[in-house]
Amino acid sequence: MKYPLPFLLTTIFGCLGVSQPLLAANSHTTDSMDGHDIYQNYCSVCHGEKGNGQSRATGGLAVPPRDFTSLASAQELSRERMIFSVSYGRPNTPMTSWINRLGQERIEVVVDHIRSTFMPLDQLPQAATNAAPVTETPDEKDSKVADMSLEMPMGLEGKTAWGETFYNSTCANCHGTEGDGNGPRSTFIFPKPRDFHHPAAQQTLNRPELFKLISQGSHGSEMPAWDKVLTYQEVAHVTEYVFSTFIRPEKQASD
Repeated sequence: MKYPLPFLLTTIFGCLGVSQPLLAANSHTTDSMDGHDIYQNYCSVCHGEKGNGQSRATGGLAVPPRDFTSLASAQELSRERMIFSVSYGRPNTPMTSWINRLGQERIEVVVDHIRSTFMPLDQLPQAATNAAPVTETPDEKDSKVADMSLEMPMGLEGKTAWGETFYNSTCANCHGTEGDGNGPRSTFIFPKPRDFHHPAAQQTLNRPELFKLISQGSHGSEMPAWDKVLTYQEVAHVTEYVFSTFIRPEKQASD
């Protein structure tokens, strides 16, 4: 099948994570509400026309596209998680955020198309077809939009000045001074340190979740449990700095 140049630019660069504003100047957004059309226009260039992750772009991607036809995908991918992933992308993969380009309704339509067309859901017990993954990696568990209005656990209040000092002296070695996951040590770490500017991070990392991750660490990554070194009050300071500076900078509180 031959594709027009604007479509190829849109899908290839979108798959590789090029920003939506750049793409908007070079391509046209489909008005179709048909799941097949949306998938072919935006998803097939990476995931393949048959949904098996085999496409011309596959060999050039650092992380292989998801094979929707596998039993593992049917077991791991709930509808909720797929909608979240298409909407906000997946950290440390070429999967970018499509929420601004497609909108919520089209995303739900294309996810339902993928699930009904490619995924072997009929091979699963009925109760498991929309279940959450049994085993989750640090990135895979982030599949639900969090309530960003929630306050710090235990009634604590964080002070950004203390948090900034500790973050820049310690956390920035991995996460970077800009919170983009590009600190001096990031080259040697896998999975890569969290990029707090990633759309998925900004939808899931509220104060309670940040507090938990900083306190307890993140299994399967090099993120340590800082409650072995810091008091909970100090963890709250770091939490507040990260949240108000990188996750929700417009909400930054004065100390």
